[in-house]
Amino acid sequence: DGIDDDCDGAVDEGFVGGPIECGVGACRNAGLSVCVNGQAQILCTPLEPEPDSNCDGVDDDCDGGIDEAFEAVGIACGQGECRADGVRRCLNGRIEDAWTPGEPALGDNQCNGRDDDCDGRTDEAYAGGEIQCGLGNCQSVGQRQCVAGEVVEQCTPGPADPDDSICDGEDEDCDGRIDEDFVVSASQCGVGGCAAVGQITCLNGRRVDSCDAGNGNPDTDCDDQDDDCDGRIDEDFVGQPVSCGQGVCRVDGQSRCVDGSTIDDCTPGLPLDEDTDCDGQDTDCDGGIDEGYVEEPASCGVGVCERLGRRICRRGRTRLRCDAGQPTGDDSTCDGADDDCDGRADEAFQGDLVQCGVGACLAEGPTVCRSGAVESSCVPGQGAPSDPRCDGVDEDCDGRTDEDYAPLQVTCGVGACVAGGVTVCLGGRTTEQCEPAAAAESDLNCDGVDEDCDGRNDEDFVIEEITCGVGLCQRNGIRVCRRGGLREQCRPGNPSGADDDCDGLDDDCDGRIDEAYAPVPTTCGRGVCAAGGLMQCQAGRVVDTCRPAEPVQGNDLCDGRDTDCDGRTDEDHRRVRTRCGQGVCAAVGRLQCVEGQVSDSCRAGDPMDGDANCDGIDGDCDGQEDEAFVGQATQCGQGVCQRDSRFICEAGRTIDPCRPGVPQPGPDPCDGLDSDCDGTNDEDHIVTRTRCSTGVCASSGRARCIGGQIVDTCTPHEPWGSDSGCDGVDADCDGRYDERFRSQATAC
Repeated sequence: DGIDDDCDGAVDEGFVGGPIECGVGACRNAGLSVCVNGQAQILCTPLEPEPDSNCDGVDDDCDGGIDEAFEAVGIACGQGECRADGVRRCLNGRIEDAWTPGEPALGDNQCNGRDDDCDGRTDEAYAGGEIQCGLGNCQSVGQRQCVAGEVVEQCTPGPADPDDSICDGEDEDCDGRIDEDFVVSASQCGVGGCAAVGQITCLNGRRVDSCDAGNGNPDTDCDDQDDDCDGRIDEDFVGQPVSCGQGVCRVDGQSRCVDGSTIDDCTPGLPLDEDTDCDGQDTDCDGGIDEGYVEEPASCGVGVCERLGRRICRRGRTRLRCDAGQPTGDDSTCDGADDDCDGRADEAFQGDLVQCGVGACLAEGPTVCRSGAVESSCVPGQGAPSDPRCDGVDEDCDGRTDEDYAPLQVTCGVGACVAGGVTVCLGGRTTEQCEPAAAAESDLNCDGVDEDCDGRNDEDFVIEEITCGVGLCQRNGIRVCRRGGLREQCRPGNPSGADDDCDGLDDDCDGRIDEAYAPVPTTCGRGVCAAGGLMQCQAGRVVDTCRPAEPVQGNDLCDGRDTDCDGRTDEDHRRVRTRCGQGVCAAVGRLQCVEGQVSDSCRAGDPMDGDANCDGIDGDCDGQEDEAFVGQATQCGQGVCQRDSRFICEAGRTIDPCRPGVPQPGPDPCDGLDSDCDGTNDEDHIVTRTRCSTGVCASSGRARCIGGQIVDTCTPHEPWGSDSGCDGVDADCDGRYDERFRSQATAC
């Protein structure tokens, strides 16, 4: 305190300082408290910090945090859909990888461009199938395939006929519509009081005449009689519903009347495929349901109980036929395996007590099982803030003992890097003199030695994938490093059968595949291609060795034989369109193949009248249209342009051929005629001013055109007298004035 308390002439000479520490983490350093000028001062300088980016459990930058600058690195594992992202991070001074690969699917049969079963291949099990394309007569069969993760349908429709004007119930131009180009035409029907007119339209592939003659009976019987007097036979016949085919080929139709006989023209549909889907439908139309379904391998159970079974088809739905195995233990062993088959691994593991920490921080804790490996959960105790006494106790738990006191033998480094040194206590400050040996780059060997001196043994050992067992008994496992020795974790499965089914699997686990499968005789081909063979097992698939003979030729001949071996007879025979009759009697038909014989279905109709109507229809079926038409008289134009004519018939339309004459040039003179053909006579005549008489009789008027003649409206005034006065006026209107004046004698 700067006072000579013991009065000996010296100040504060009895003050006893002590060792102290300053700084945190790796910057922590030893110092000393001293008395200077009556005040206690601390002599201590923290060490220089370094970047805290190493995962070593040490606060290198002396900010109170440990390894906070360590940068986590993204990592990945697995392939295909099993690929997962993770991170390499620092935890409690150790680098750990955190990731979990995904589970593979049972098969890669979806066309999605993904590796669902994680085998490095994409969509390899996609089955595809047959498809249909095109409409009407262009319908064709193709194949569905998987290309670059997309389902591509390869199918080319047949060629289309641009003309679909024939009313035959077929889609010749393949646009999804039937007979849409059929041209509706006028019709006449009935005789006498039953005569009527109508239209010929196309309905459901049949020409239908809407003409309905009066006073007739309904024509609903299929008797080849015109009961309702409309020129048509049995047009009101209503067919009954019929059906044909089975499975998806079943088609509903309707009976129709042809030439007075009721005919059922129902045609079954085409099969869709070979009935390999488990959908409860007869898609190949043979009366059987789902008989082509191929059973697939499937699995059941979890952990060591997992077993392989098969997916079967029952009543249109797939079912799993599989028996899970039995548990092999109570799951108390830390091996990463689900021994009791409850979906969890090693949940019954009981750990042992272990010690951790040094010096006063020594602690105990149990071992735990993580991811099939035994790890310690021990947490060291908290050390004292400093170690000021040289008493053989590590109070601050930093691995150094009595570093503030007398020199002692010490060691440094871990694993293969351990080296010896000494601690020296000088002036209350302890300095450690020790240099660890150089560390190896990695710790790959499974030998229980910490070659890279990071405090862990064999942590860089690479786990190897192994297999055990053969056939269906084969299982995947791993080779791991435990306590400096190699351990294999793999258990073979149990055989599942006698290996008499053709599934490409070694069911009895004897190293052979499907050796007990028994071949079955088969037949194949249709028509002239029919042949025999065997159902044999090849590479895990049942293969029919039957090979049909080659077709003799195309099946376009009408001979009643299946020469192209598709199960149909003469189906490629080209149905040539035919025509018969002319005018309203014209009809269309087909050269068709019926039971191996070519027949023409065309039947000409009956004429309607004498062809006197101008309707563009050859009503009397003589090859001429409207030749008996007589047109009515007609006029056109006006005035001098007026002409007389008669209506004529052209292309089924009544046309007036009358053409007016040409108007006369110039204005319309006063002649009583409409010379310019505008409906008005003499309208261009100009009215002129006129004068008449002389003298006092002189008057004015107008020259007008009336009735084709020019009429002057001027009327003279009456004379005044005999013109005897001497007044310069022509009073008698004779063109002279004062001519009757008589002179008298005068005197002046």
